[in-house]
Amino acid sequence: MQAALREFNVKWCGTIGSRKACFSEYANKSLQILIHKYLTVHETLRYIYTRPSLVLTYKCGHHILSVMSPCNANLPGNEAAVQMILHKQYKKRRCGRACRYTNLRFKVGDLARLKT
Repeated sequence: MQAALREFNVKWCGTIGSRKACFSEYANKSLQILIHKYLTVHETLRYIYTRPSLVLTYKCGHHILSVMSPCNANLPGNEAAVQMILHKQYKKRRCGRACRYTNLRFKVGDLARLKT
């Protein structure tokens, strides 16, 4: 498989960890949405010839996760800024979950009846 990828000049990037896999799933979903919007607007089932323009639309569009387009995020000077933005968003979400449980009525060892 690696030989076939090299033959077509495809860069292989393996993922270690769920964070990178999450970003690739987000990219796949975004591209699927663009494709379905194109198919709906043009009332067709063929998108193969417009695929490069759809990918370019995705790459140059503004993204919620990184607050910039992937074209700008891939620049060497912006890598640290993107990581900082994503770290802040992750920290905010994680604190939101943890902060929900700070005002609990029960303590460890209390008996409680659970409804099943």
